[in-house]
Amino acid sequence: HQVKFIERKKLPRLEKSIQKQLQHLEEQAANKNNSSNNVKKEHGEISKKISQLQIQLQAIAMDQLYIAFYPPDMKYMALFTNGTERIIDDERGQKRRRGVWNRIRDGLLMELRDNLKDEGKKKKEKKSDDGALEQGGSDSD
Repeated sequence: HQVKFIERKKLPRLEKSIQKQLQHLEEQAANKNNSSNNVKKEHGEISKKISQLQIQLQAIAMDQLYIAFYPPDMKYMALFTNGTERIIDDERGQKRRRGVWNRIRDGLLMELRDNLKDEGKKKKEKKSDDGALEQGGSDSD
């Protein structure tokens, strides 16, 4: 549980750091809208770095889901080694991690379906209650 806790605390800090870098690069790109070739080259490099940072933010979001919805009946598989270095899984680890992701996805889909069913029931109940009120209101006229 301690590894999961540490990673859960580490990810928002990492996300904040990457967002700051991204904001800084976006400001640089906005400031370098000149048309010289050298500036265009720098702008292309900045755009490349921006897209890399956006991919990292997406990975962090997925990691946060991984931690939040990790099946409690399974031994936790850490995402990072010391610091922010990602663990590179061997074939067996990749297969196990895919299994975890499948369970997470299935659990989230079931939860979503249940929520949609509950919302549908609530809407039907509300409509039937509204209909009863309308009928009751017309009797008093």
